[in-house]
Amino acid sequence: MLKQTSVNVWQQIGAQEPSAAAASLMKQNDNFGYKSRTQMLSQGAPTVNVWQQIGAEEPHAAAAGLMKQNDNFGYKARPQMLAQKKMQRPNVWKSIGAEEPKAAAAKLMKQNDNFGYKARPQMLAQKKMQRPNVWKSIGAEEPKAAAAKLMKQNDNFGYKSRTQMLEVRVVFCGVTV
Repeated sequence: MLKQTSVNVWQQIGAQEPSAAAASLMKQNDNFGYKSRTQMLSQGAPTVNVWQQIGAEEPHAAAAGLMKQNDNFGYKARPQMLAQKKMQRPNVWKSIGAEEPKAAAAKLMKQNDNFGYKARPQMLAQKKMQRPNVWKSIGAEEPKAAAAKLMKQNDNFGYKSRTQMLEVRVVFCGVTV
């Protein structure tokens, strides 16, 4: 019986095994001082924001400083009770010198009423709309009536198809009944 020997690919090609090569490289780096300093990650890094990184004042601090500076020079607005003051919305139509659409429409309707352009009142819920019949509008018979007429004509001339008995098969539990 032949005895199987374990074959190591790395030995066959004359190279070091990857795990041994990695350990060797780490040891070599340790000897040359490429070790990072030990960190306590649970303590966390100090908080540094983008404003500190670029050497600028934080926006909220700058705004507070500016408001304080304006207060010192007397640039205070008078107090307002905004809940009590009703703001009037700007009217685009007045700003361009045109009449408001609602008023213009009412004026036009009143003008038309004066000239007699009133439609007669209709009760739309009570009035049943009859759909237009395309076949009548072109002077042709409706397809349903034309088909019935043709079948009646065929019956009169003896073009009846023979009666057929359709075979019904029922399969129940693999047995055809």
